[in-house]
This record gives sequence, C-alpha cells and structure tokens, in this order.
Amino acid sequence: MSNSFNLELFRSTYQGPTVRVKLVAAENAASYLPAIPFTSSKDVWDYFATLEEEPREVLIATYLNNKHRVLSIEEVSRGTLTASLFEPRAILQGALLTNAAAFIVLHNHPAGIPPAILNRARRMLR
Repeated sequence: MSNSFNLELFRSTYQGPTVRVKLVAAENAASYLPAIPFTSSKDVWDYFATLEEEPREVLIATYLNNKHRVLSIEEVSRGTLTASLFEPRAILQGALLTNAAAFIVLHNHPAGIPPAILNRARRMLR
C-alpha cells in the first residue's frame, strides 16, 4: 500500500468498468489503494497529486466504505487537454456495484486552473 496514487501501476492493473466488481476483490488492486482512510480533502489532494502530471483530462471516481477506506478507484473518463466527457450514471453504477457508502469524484486540469478557482480550493483545504 502506498501514500500516493501511482498512475502507472493503476493503468497496468486496472481492468476497466466491465469488471469493476472483480476489481474490489482482486489482489492486485490493493497495491494502488491507499493504506489509510480519507479523513479530509487534503488527504485526497495529497494522494492524487500525481494527476497533475497527466497531459489529458482524466476523471476518476473513488469509492469508499462507511469508514472512508477506499474500496476501488476507477478511471471514468479520459478526455482531451481541455475537456473530459462522462455520464453521471457510470459513477453511480460504480458506487452501487462496489457497495460504496460514499464516493469522491476528481479530475485534473492539464491546461491549467484559473487562479480564482485555485485560490478558492487552497482556502478550502486550510
């Protein structure tokens, strides 16, 4: 288990949305899931910081149990430099299939985040 999201390991072991129920139980899934529960937005920010290096927008759903331990991480959509299209039902379906008590949806901004949004996010994390 690691302290940060390993995108390369995720890509090499992720089997896609058609087998996401199996992903929760798969032994190789534990290698990229965080060892500790997410207790704050800062924990999530720190864990997924490597997404900043992605050249295209990526939308990721993280499914949590009732103690906020990660059950599964799923790449919902991979887009372009400025956009990533997805269907909300794909995220809800993942939550139901993993029996999640909560979920977190996040994505990166490879084209850059407008300063006003970035400043607001930083204030929220403090």
